[in-house]
Amino acid sequence: VMNEGLPFAAVDNSKLASTARDMGGAISKIMGMQMTGGSSTVPDSYEKLRQAGAVARETLKEAAAQRSGTPRVKLKTKNGRVLFPDGSSVAYTELAADAAQLKPVSDVALRDERQWRLLGKKMLRSDIVAKSTGTEIYGIDLVMDNMLYASVRSNPGMGGMRLNYDAGRAKAMRGVKKIVETRDGVGVIADNTWRAFRAVNSIDIEWGQPDYPASSKEIWDVLANSFIAEHKNSRLKNLGDVETAQQNSSVIEAEYRVPYLAHAPLEPMNAVVLVGDDRLDIWTGTQIPGFIQDHAAKLSGIDKQNVFVHVQPMGGSFGHRLEFSYAMQAR
Repeated sequence: VMNEGLPFAAVDNSKLASTARDMGGAISKIMGMQMTGGSSTVPDSYEKLRQAGAVARETLKEAAAQRSGTPRVKLKTKNGRVLFPDGSSVAYTELAADAAQLKPVSDVALRDERQWRLLGKKMLRSDIVAKSTGTEIYGIDLVMDNMLYASVRSNPGMGGMRLNYDAGRAKAMRGVKKIVETRDGVGVIADNTWRAFRAVNSIDIEWGQPDYPASSKEIWDVLANSFIAEHKNSRLKNLGDVETAQQNSSVIEAEYRVPYLAHAPLEPMNAVVLVGDDRLDIWTGTQIPGFIQDHAAKLSGIDKQNVFVHVQPMGGSFGHRLEFSYAMQAR
């Protein structure tokens, strides 16, 4: 994911581009970035998670070895248990507290591919039944005692601001508790979702215009006007002799245009927030829990260590849950 944000083409394998990608990976590790996106989980984390799993396995074995007096090299593991030579076993859960007190066993060997029991095998997803029967509990399904509900209207043009609004009708509606201004819109807090929806949609809002073109046609006009002489014929990579290949050959030309698409998952963006005197809990489906924790701590003034993000199953994302404005609005 970090590499996607660098100013280098995917085909650029120059020394500078390679060094920048290496630095991006190192920075994300130092920052403790916990995120996933761009179908990057397996490419980014496959070896790292195998290594982490091996360290955890050997550390649990060490805890079992110290408890039983059996050398770690004689212990095996299977199905969440440490196996002793005499046929007895102990669950990882029973060893976890002891293992947490030990220095992790870092000198570990990854299992040989021939010993794999799960990797490379066809596996049924653990959530397939719930998702197929409509019984999966997503973030938007959470209900808590004495919970209030909010609905927010933001400027339909991303980056545009809210200029003025009239919430007179909304304030008079049944169940409405409060009208809240956001940076680029207005929100309503009510005692159920339907009343929040009705009230927020009754507010007359004057929107500011965003900086970018308002329609697809205008976007294409801007792009077309960017093809000025000095930009034409630029090449990210130059292999072979195209000019020679075109001689005495038929040239087929075609232009393809793909519109910008909204990051609109089936499950709307949502978050549940519980604020205490010195603790903040957030329940939401997200791809960037660490970023939400950081920003929520800054916004609330609560120490980061007392901000807890409970990641929920997500009803789609398409990149939208790499953003966190909706969670900050809930706060």
